Amino acid sequence: MNLFGVTMLNGIAIFVGLILLVIPGIWLACRLIVCVPAALLEDLGARDSLERSYRLTEDSAGRAFVIYLVYFVIAIIAASLFTYPFEFMMALSLRTHPDSVRMWLGLVQVGSSVAETLITPILLIGTAIFYYDLRVRKEAFDLQLMMNPSAAAPPPPGSIPSMLS
Repeated sequence: MNLFGVTMLNGIAIFVGLILLVIPGIWLACRLIVCVPAALLEDLGARDSLERSYRLTEDSAGRAFVIYLVYFVIAIIAASLFTYPFEFMMALSLRTHPDSVRMWLGLVQVGSSVAETLITPILLIGTAIFYYDLRVRKEAFDLQLMMNPSAAAPPPPGSIPSMLS
């Protein structure tokens, strides 16, 4: 339920920014790009994760814009490979074989689903890596400590088991 709230609040904030004008919406999207990783990895609420993302991306909105730009370029390429050929064939068969339009429309839907399935993880991986990068750069946070917060201190040298003990 927490992730749903984060996603909804993020979408509402970006939508309000887009209503004001396009540029504030893009700027808000760039500033709130790491709210989902912040919510998942730090176990924050919806509002807290958006505030955390806003603080982390203070001087890095341009880098977030490049992540979105790369994602959209890859999405357009995937759509041109998996969707546009079927749309072209559907348009060609409209006059000659109107019965086959339904088949081409189904293939457009399948191609769109395949492209979306392949592309969506790229944005999620990019935002997670960007979140870790921001945490390491801004807070000098150790990645090993971040991955395993229960192991706050390394074990003493003599307590590490070996094969012979």
